[in-house]
Amino acid sequence: ATANKHLRLTLTNRALVDAARSVVHRLGVHALGAPAFPLEPLPDQPAGDARPVDAQVVESGGGLQLDMALGDAGLPEPEGFYEVWLIDPNVEGMVSLGPARSDGTYAVPPDIDVAAFPIVDVSVEPPDGTPTHSGVSVLRGTLA
Repeated sequence: ATANKHLRLTLTNRALVDAARSVVHRLGVHALGAPAFPLEPLPDQPAGDARPVDAQVVESGGGLQLDMALGDAGLPEPEGFYEVWLIDPNVEGMVSLGPARSDGTYAVPPDIDVAAFPIVDVSVEPPDGTPTHSGVSVLRGTLA
């Protein structure tokens, strides 16, 4: 009886995994095999009581996207807006992925190699129309 119970649980677990894979495949979103990585609040920045958030780069619709739920970070309302960036290891080259999005998805431009821009940064940007990084980062992490 115990062996049958374990067999049923194993089959049920496999069915659940297969169903999840099917949904992910139909949505066109595929993990790259890289684990999620944390973005940590930076000290001495206006992040209040922010919490770390997980992010992951996935394949989506023939390209790459960064998935990150900033709403989970508990960031305070900024004076301006939050923007998501990819940054090179020397912190010299930066690529904006755009303002923070409620759906947590950020398209990576097709000409950008995420291995060359492995740092993910969230900054507070003033509403001044200047497209460069403000220098005020609140969360940062490195692609796993």
